[in-house]
Amino acid sequence: MKEISISQYIVALLDLFEAEGRNLKSQVLKTGILLGLIFLGFSILFIAVLFLMWGVYSFFITVMNPALAGVSVFGMCVIVAAIIFGVVKWQKQ
Repeated sequence: MKEISISQYIVALLDLFEAEGRNLKSQVLKTGILLGLIFLGFSILFIAVLFLMWGVYSFFITVMNPALAGVSVFGMCVIVAAIIFGVVKWQKQ
């Protein structure tokens, strides 16, 4: 069996750290890009839901009092939020 000097061991260990560091940097970059894309997707989804609620409100004010239309849209949002909350709570169990 060939003996390994302490300097060879240290060089091999530093090479391993360098390779793992490059891998870590690559994975952190990929994770950052994916998190940015997820944030962008949720932002676009949020804007789309706002436009949907605005459209529903605009439709409702053509057939009822604007105050009642606002309360109706608010009620719809509360019902949808309660359903989502219930599903999340149910899935958590």
